[in-house]
Order: sequence, then C-alpha cells, then structure tokens
Amino acid sequence: MKMATTETDETYIKTMKMAIAMACIKSKPEGLTAKEYTEQLCQNYLQKQQECQDKLKSAENEILQLRQQLVLQSTLGQNAFLPSRNTVQAEEPLCLTPPSSGTTTCTVQSTTDNSQLIQNTAFLQSILNLQSITRTPQLTSVTYTTLKNSLTMVKYCIENEANIPLSSIQKNVHVIMGVLDSEKIVDLVQVVDCIIDIVMCILNMLLFKEHESMEEAECLVTLVTSFCHVKLFERIVKMTLTVIEEFSNHLRNVQQKKEDIDLLKYWNLNNVFKILENIFHKHREHSLMMSSDFVDKINERLDETLLHLTDPFPLFAHAVWKIQGILNQIVSESQP
Repeated sequence: MKMATTETDETYIKTMKMAIAMACIKSKPEGLTAKEYTEQLCQNYLQKQQECQDKLKSAENEILQLRQQLVLQSTLGQNAFLPSRNTVQAEEPLCLTPPSSGTTTCTVQSTTDNSQLIQNTAFLQSILNLQSITRTPQLTSVTYTTLKNSLTMVKYCIENEANIPLSSIQKNVHVIMGVLDSEKIVDLVQVVDCIIDIVMCILNMLLFKEHESMEEAECLVTLVTSFCHVKLFERIVKMTLTVIEEFSNHLRNVQQKKEDIDLLKYWNLNNVFKILENIFHKHREHSLMMSSDFVDKINERLDETLLHLTDPFPLFAHAVWKIQGILNQIVSESQP
C-alpha cells in the first residue's frame, strides 16, 4: 500500500513539474528563451521570499519593542510612589520613550541592526534604573527576551564586523551585565551559552585578525572583560588559558619540528594575555576571592606552556610570568 502511494506521489510531482514547465514556455515573453524566463521567475521568487522574511523580522522587532513599552508602563504604574526623577543620573533615561522626530544626538549609522541595538540598550537601562530605585529586581519574560536578542545581535555584529562602533556594542554589553548582576545568571542557560560564544568569537578575532588599530583590539579586550561576571569568571579564564596553551604547542612545534611560525598570532597573543590581566585586576578590585586550588591549577597550566620556550620566545615567557606575578600578588593580599 505504501509502495503504491509513493509511486502515485512521484507521478503527481512529475506531472506538476511538466505542467509548470509547459506553462512557463507558453507564457514566456518575446525575446527570452524558456531557460532565461525560468531563471527570471526563480530570481523573482527568491527576492519576494527574502522581502517576506525581512518584513517578518521587522514585525517581530516591533512587537518586542511594544511589549517592552507595556512592561515599563506596567512597572511604573505599580510603583506610584517612586522617588522623583532627579534621583537617577541625568544622562540615563528612567523610562524608554520613543525617539524624537527632530534631530537625534546619536552618532551611530542608521541601520536596522544598530537601531535595534540602541532600543534594546535603552530598554535594559530603564529596567536597571527601575531596579535601583525599587530594589525589587525581577527578570520578566520581555526582559529575558531582550537580553537574548541583544546578545545575539552583539555576536552577529562582532562576527560579521558590522558597521557599528564598538563603543555602542560596549555600552550595550555594560547594561546587559548590569541587569544580570541582579539575577541568578547561572540559571539563565541560553544567556550564558550566548555570552560564552561571544567570548570565544572575540578570542578568535583577537588572535587571527590583523587589527587596523590598537584601539580596535583594546575595545575587544575590554568587551571580554565586561562579560566576566563573577559566575562566569572561572569559565572565561579557562577558555583564555586554552587559547594560550594551543598557541604554546604551535611554538613548541616551531622550535622542535622547524614549522613556520605564525607571526600574526604571535604578536596578537599579547591581546589574549591582556584579557587575563584585566580579568584578574577586575577580580582584585572587587575584593573577590579565588580558591588556592584554582590559582594552583592556573599556575600549573601556565608553567606547562613555558616548557622549552623561555629562551627562543622570551616575549611569550615574559607575558606568562607577568600573569603569574599578578596571581601571586592577589593570593598574598588575600592571606591574613
């Protein structure tokens, strides 16, 4: 029975294809071959399909923005006795409002992605301001969706090197982590996974890309540091160490197997070491403790990266020793 049904389906499909082909040939305009006309129809179909997808994405973004507005209005309505607005920093809006129809002060290019990123940042900043006033942090479904969308857009902008200033992305990340500081980030699996993906993407960019300026690399380093939430600290440190270990293996092959050294990575590795420096300094500034076992494991892994490399690659060795020095200083300061 199934065999007969399958044969019937195949016959029907072949018949439909023949009918469409005949219709295309019969309706083709003069001056075009059947093949050219068919290719033109396919191109028009794909274009219309893309337009529908763009409209769907635009509608979804608009719905999210409207839901954000409703959440904010509802939150403000439930807190009728909020302090006056002057208790909040003047440069940060308490509540997200539609952009003025006049001249905007934003210097970022008016692209769809950038506009969405700015709106998400403003919404999350409003949530952050409200939390600081009401002292009742609550991660609503809309806020959670906005967090995920913002992180997805940040990842897209970084991976595709979108024409959006890193400073705008950095502000968005700063606000995202501010909202997450008041939440149990370890329970937000999708958010954490997205952050880890972004950090890995930045690490690869810092290592593999030839940067146009020092400022660009420094911004990327700062981005990773911004993502270093206390609950993500050990995970990001381990990821960064893994990158250093993999490159140390390459240097060892250069020394022992006479492979050609990847000079771009060698010079760029300084950016990766800078991430570790910044992370440890940030941890130290917030007086956060690191377990002695964790510190010992880091030092052990760093020692292994230096095997047979201290003489031929002194810059690499110096960077490793510098990190170990910072670690030992943090440990000594934490001891009674």
